[in-house]
Amino acid sequence: MVVIDFGGGTLDISMGTVMNETMFKVDKNGGDPLLGGNDFDIVMTDLLKNEICNLLDDYDYFTEPKGRNATEAKKKAYKQKLLLLKKEAERVKIELSKQGSVEVFLDKLIIEKDKLEEIEDNGDGCTIYREDFEEKIRESGLLDRFKKALEKDCKGEFKKPNVVLPVGGTCYIPIIRGTIEKYFTQENRNVKIPTPEEFDPLTAVSKGGAYLASRYSGVESDEPTVIETIPRSIGVEVQGGHFCPLVIAGESLPTRERIHKFMTQREGQLKAVFKIYQAEEGTEYVDVPGSEFIKSLVVNLDNVRHHPAEIELKFSMDENATLKVSAVVRETGTETEEEVDVNMEVPSSITSHENSYA
Repeated sequence: MVVIDFGGGTLDISMGTVMNETMFKVDKNGGDPLLGGNDFDIVMTDLLKNEICNLLDDYDYFTEPKGRNATEAKKKAYKQKLLLLKKEAERVKIELSKQGSVEVFLDKLIIEKDKLEEIEDNGDGCTIYREDFEEKIRESGLLDRFKKALEKDCKGEFKKPNVVLPVGGTCYIPIIRGTIEKYFTQENRNVKIPTPEEFDPLTAVSKGGAYLASRYSGVESDEPTVIETIPRSIGVEVQGGHFCPLVIAGESLPTRERIHKFMTQREGQLKAVFKIYQAEEGTEYVDVPGSEFIKSLVVNLDNVRHHPAEIELKFSMDENATLKVSAVVRETGTETEEEVDVNMEVPSSITSHENSYA
């Protein structure tokens, strides 16, 4: 068996043998301590930055202010730009693991009014394609480093294991998963590499710890079960940047469905954007440490004639931590649905400054 733990900071590869139902022998450890998911975030940040600068025709937009003109206001604005850019880059990277392209709404990233006017003249967004991201990964050398780690550590009998377990968020990236599959199926076409639906890379470590804890506690079971709970509440941003939780921290998976009704904000509104966040229990605002943006649900209101319009929002999570969100416009009966796999790990420090509401 080979376990590939590709987390945010390091790449760890462990090779071993399953001796029996209760014993696993680790034969070898390897990897790359200087390669991690953060490196892929940097690649996406650079790609997104270049796209935005091209659209704005302003290649100094994300340049740090220096010298006499570096006022405190400009320094603060620069830090805010980078924060918004990095958060959007992380979102786009995650979404590209599930689909071939992701739309980026620049009005959520640009903080200057004059720049926003330029965006309105040139269109309100841009599209990032998976193939472009993958090309940038190749150009950066990250893919070659990953391949070299596999070739260095997984050779001989470890190049043809019976099972390969991808662990960590970086293993969601299709080009990384494809590389794993190509490498290990060369000499063993029957190797078992479970899909993310069969074996969640994000919760593997915590589940393994729970299994081990159950053994030390004296609990015996032929088929141990882990009942997961929600570590942070999940909800939407509402007027004033307030956080409205709809899945509550501490609930067990799967959760019960919660329904909340919202009203549109202005006459003639063509869409409602619900920004979904994870946050610590008791969080009041989304722009605080520990608040993490997940994604946006965009509800089309083109056929709505009467405002304010009522929108019914439904939230629930299944046993695999897949968040299911649906929005029904009461007047028209139209429904918008989204599903997203939620990272159940609690990051050490996350700050978000996304500020829009329905």
